[in-house]
Amino acid sequence: MNKNQIEKLLATTTPNFFGLGFIQCKINQHERIHFYHPQLIPTVNIEEEIHNHRYDFESTVLMGKINNKKYQFVVNEDNPTHFLQDESCNASVKVENSKNIYGQINLISDERVIKGETYLMNFNEFHTFSTSKCITHLKRSDYKQNFAQVVRPLNSQIICPFSIKLSEQECWDIIQDCLREL
Repeated sequence: MNKNQIEKLLATTTPNFFGLGFIQCKINQHERIHFYHPQLIPTVNIEEEIHNHRYDFESTVLMGKINNKKYQFVVNEDNPTHFLQDESCNASVKVENSKNIYGQINLISDERVIKGETYLMNFNEFHTFSTSKCITHLKRSDYKQNFAQVVRPLNSQIICPFSIKLSEQECWDIIQDCLREL
């Protein structure tokens, strides 16, 4: 996908900042363009915000590179290092987490994905990512579960990833800066 194709897709979208450190442009029900930029400071610690998704997806890097780490969560009530909670991924839907699940995490893989490459995630796989300046094209399946899950270190402060907003203009300025590198 080249710059002109991306700009055409973006013409009908409204960008939204996500607290994991990216701007999302929703193209349709199943496609998104994500923009990662050094100015986008995550509201949560993305290295510790291990999470899964409500859907399967594939993400193709259009510019830059992204590191994707996959984890296994193992229930261990006796010697936990982390706890698992449901997450709605929607600022207007609050989840009542009456019972946390306690356990430990194991790193399964650490993959570096560069321009032109695609990585795949199943809805029930846990991961984190890191990048500095990157554009990805995400294609997702229909929802496979009502909520995603987040795995956090014990005693970590829980911060809503939607607690910080960026104006639409601020988002467009960052998007344009990313597009200049295509």
